[in-house]
Amino acid sequence: MEDNTDADVSPTTKMIEQLIGSNDIIDFPLSNDLQEVIFQNVPKMQTKVTDSIEAMINDAAKYRSVIENSSRDLLHNIIDEPINQPKLYFVDGTYNINTSYMYTFFFIGTVSISDKEETKPKKAVISDIITGSDLIDFAIGPLTILSELRHTYSLLRDETDCYVFIDMSFISLITQLNRLSTLYDMYNDNEIWKIEEINGLLEFYRSDFLKDIFESNRVFALPKITSKSEIQQQIFGNYTGFTDSALFTTLLKSNEFILHSNDSLRKLKRGNIGQKSTKLLLGQRNFILDFYINYGFHFVYLRGYDWAPAIRIEVPNSFIDYKSALSSVSNLVSIIYTQMKYPELRQPYLMYIVDMLAKQLYAGSIALKSAINDPLAETILSKLKNVGVLFQEYR
Repeated sequence: MEDNTDADVSPTTKMIEQLIGSNDIIDFPLSNDLQEVIFQNVPKMQTKVTDSIEAMINDAAKYRSVIENSSRDLLHNIIDEPINQPKLYFVDGTYNINTSYMYTFFFIGTVSISDKEETKPKKAVISDIITGSDLIDFAIGPLTILSELRHTYSLLRDETDCYVFIDMSFISLITQLNRLSTLYDMYNDNEIWKIEEINGLLEFYRSDFLKDIFESNRVFALPKITSKSEIQQQIFGNYTGFTDSALFTTLLKSNEFILHSNDSLRKLKRGNIGQKSTKLLLGQRNFILDFYINYGFHFVYLRGYDWAPAIRIEVPNSFIDYKSALSSVSNLVSIIYTQMKYPELRQPYLMYIVDMLAKQLYAGSIALKSAINDPLAETILSKLKNVGVLFQEYR
């Protein structure tokens, strides 16, 4: 008898088997028609990605010629060893939020690690429960950013000679702080602002910490992943269809970096940040406006090795003495270059380590949430009986 099993197999199912090696791996209960729906656009998406990459490769020589011949002196070589290296700190943060029928649990954690082995990682945690507000869902991200900045500020205060690298873009940082101000203005009587530790963060926000951070010449942004594309539009006059990180990963050779002063960014952001006086932002408003209008940032994309992607560093212009801008940034780039040690890591080594520590904090927050439920069980279940279990999210 002839085996016609393959005749009943759809082309999509065959493609899935080829992609993953065997349909035995698909052990989830998806019907054939549902698999068709889920995977039907795979060939289309594959073609789109392939065509886009080929287009960028075809244009790479043209874009490379622009940066090589620019009068703005964009392209530079990385020096192997930094001339001067102060103590280094890398800062990261995490948060967890979990809502049950009865309450919302939230957790904010920040951690820093140094390149000096004798310096232990520094950690800070904020956690609590809220019983009558969903505003924390929107505020948790900006509050985590603010907590990371307070951590950074404490490092600057305690260490007279150090560089601090934060894992976010300065642009995203300002946007998140502005969002926090808006939430506070709209809901300033909400219970989350009355939590002691959150109120402590707000008191810190009302200080002049941004001025101290940006003018310290010791804090630099080192975002892990960025979807920004503003630099290529300024350099090449058009959007290539890829992020700056993807484009410069293609254009830069190993041991090269691009230094670009983003003057137009100040004008771009002037209308978006701090335009209205807010109850929370009053202490920062004038500085933010002045910084963007009169100072701004330099942007660096560096590629240390053939196996390494282009990494973005944001450098406040106050760090740079224009008579020695290149030497200042070259030293900074070399510091990051020495952290790019392993091909399996797509970010500087210590940034990876602090990211792992932040993930440990997150894992701890899950355990903390479980610990909160334990004493609730006896009280709630005894008094609310059959509905009490719902308040603990059991299924």
